[in-house]
Amino acid sequence: MRESDWSSDVCSSDLFPSHDTICSSDSVLLTANQGAGFVYQWIRNDTAVVGATSRTFTVNTSGRYRVRVSTAQGCFDTSAVQQINVLPAPNAVLSINGSPNVCAGRTVVLSTPSAAGQSYQWFRNDTLIGGAITNIYPAGQAGVYKVRVSNSFGCIDFSDTIRINILNAPGAPFITVTVGSDSLYSTATSGNVWFRDGVQIQGVAGRAIRVTQNGQHYAIVRGTNGCFSDTSNRINITNVSVEPLSDFALSVYPNPTSGRVSVRIEGLNRTEAGVRIQNIVGQTVRLETLRFEQGSAVVDWDLSELPGGVYLVQVSSAGQLLRTEKLILRAQP
Repeated sequence: MRESDWSSDVCSSDLFPSHDTICSSDSVLLTANQGAGFVYQWIRNDTAVVGATSRTFTVNTSGRYRVRVSTAQGCFDTSAVQQINVLPAPNAVLSINGSPNVCAGRTVVLSTPSAAGQSYQWFRNDTLIGGAITNIYPAGQAGVYKVRVSNSFGCIDFSDTIRINILNAPGAPFITVTVGSDSLYSTATSGNVWFRDGVQIQGVAGRAIRVTQNGQHYAIVRGTNGCFSDTSNRINITNVSVEPLSDFALSVYPNPTSGRVSVRIEGLNRTEAGVRIQNIVGQTVRLETLRFEQGSAVVDWDLSELPGGVYLVQVSSAGQLLRTEKLILRAQP
């Protein structure tokens, strides 16, 4: 049968797209008209698509599409071309800078990569977070978080979700001193971290400590879950007799620093001294014992892997803290 011999009422092909422009994360369903005994072959860019022989065809690639419909009687028809355009979609990838278990009162930073022309919206428990429209969000509440990323083409993508859990912090202790006593006492039965003049007192972690130097003393408590309490009340001790120390020079440079730092001690009349760097919660991040030659010694450290912030450089000898210097570490870009 020649093509001109059949009736379009018996065999004809029409193409019904649901959309002609889609995002790369989506697809579009092409549908041909239906008829008894119809056989279908889908064609993309003038090439038959292998295996595409159903009445419908799902498309997720740009191109010129049409369908050829035929019957057992030998009639056939090919539809008009339908151009499908696929626009690039963003890729919403959610990252967390730390643990999803966050101490009460603190936050953890959630982020997604930024790119020109993109916009962002954060959600908590499937509810839009007002004002959370940058690629970074500090999460401080329990819940399930995700981010929606949109681009200039109007395409969107949702990230995977992440659950943030809030851990309870221990209560702040209360410390006391008895008149005529040389000890301080905390109401917390365990986890005490003691400080004098803003510097952690090394080697003491009990409920009571013996005061060996004048200064302002206080304590915080570290819970079993790793969370810290607020600071206790402060007690200023002024009646401890302190032996005067020999004068010496302590140099910390460069300060502020972006990573590398040198600590130099000159004129200290000791055979050796300990140098440590502590963060603001009293954790030691660097420790070195220096032995002196002609009264001077130096140590060099690379701190670039540490988070930016305020650190304390401490020099001690024979169990006695001799000097403290504040160090500013710039955050890495």
